[in-house]
Amino acid sequence: MLLKENLKVPKFKPEEKISINPKFVSNNIRVAVIPQASTAKMAAGSGGGAASVADVDSEVVKERSQVIEAVTVRIMKARKTESFGELINAVIRQISMFQADPAMIKNRFESLIEREYLERAPNDRGKLIYKP
Repeated sequence: MLLKENLKVPKFKPEEKISINPKFVSNNIRVAVIPQASTAKMAAGSGGGAASVADVDSEVVKERSQVIEAVTVRIMKARKTESFGELINAVIRQISMFQADPAMIKNRFESLIEREYLERAPNDRGKLIYKP
């Protein structure tokens, strides 16, 4: 699966280079390689500096907002009406990419209400209704 520079030493050193062996074939082993870059490395790669880190952070917040909204709409399509607290708990349970902040979830709910995806129940302000 992996090719190592020094095959005789069984441990990996931080400065040692490894590469993927494209000729490796196995019916029993399936490997998914997904590279993940940290915020600092992404910013450093795009020119570096404090402004770049802030740009990357704002991009992360934007993507998380989209994920929260998508999960909320998916839940509400299935349930049609849900109490505010139960919906927050359901969204937190379904998001596995990051730890969702309840304050951010509430802001996303308000955004969905403004854009008329959701509305508050007229008789019970603690319930949200999905608007198809």
